[in-house]
Amino acid sequence: MAFEIKAEQDRERYSAYLDGRLVGWAQCVLVRDTVLVPYVRVDPADHDKGIGSLLLRRIFDDARAGDRTVLALCPFAKRWKQLHPGYRDIAREPRWGERAAVRALLLAARTRRRLDEFTETPADSNRAGPVSAMDAGTRQTA
Repeated sequence: MAFEIKAEQDRERYSAYLDGRLVGWAQCVLVRDTVLVPYVRVDPADHDKGIGSLLLRRIFDDARAGDRTVLALCPFAKRWKQLHPGYRDIAREPRWGERAAVRALLLAARTRRRLDEFTETPADSNRAGPVSAMDAGTRQTA
């Protein structure tokens, strides 16, 4: 069995593949120096294999290497960070007044991904790094 985790910047996610088959993914949006993780999904047929944990470990490791913090938003990611104290130095909670802005950024990222699905090339083909960045409404490379 070949297992692989790929950073797919064009989809703003990390994806887990088992023998070439997509078995899970974690949505990631980079905002300034913070990686937002709103969703972690694993195929129900592949639950209880540690795939979600491996995805989050890769996200947190990449964030640490890039001197970034991680804002875990989904219940699974929140629980995971509690169970892995070695990542508490880069994990953080939303600051006061930040929740509405985070929701707006995630909605914008989801809308952009959906628009990209209907075009031959992504809306911004100059993306780089493990995830794309959004900063004050402008696109930047990570």
